[in-house]
Amino acid sequence: MLAAHTHTYKRHRPKQTLLYQLVEQYYSGFLEYLTHQGKTLPHHVDREFAEFLKCGRLEHGFLRKAFVELAKSYFDIHSIP
Repeated sequence: MLAAHTHTYKRHRPKQTLLYQLVEQYYSGFLEYLTHQGKTLPHHVDREFAEFLKCGRLEHGFLRKAFVELAKSYFDIHSIP
């Protein structure tokens, strides 16, 4: 007989990690430094940093998407004449 596995969801909290805090604090300054040097990061690298900084933030996750979809359906229903 197979043992029942119970999995408990544990929210990721990247903002509490040292790596996240360092990137959040210094990334924009680093980009300014590159700009003054006449340089830029490759687009894919910049995109990865932007996505990393959104990681674990509820305003960029499922709850926001669910709210937007709910609002759309509400206005679609209530705009029917």
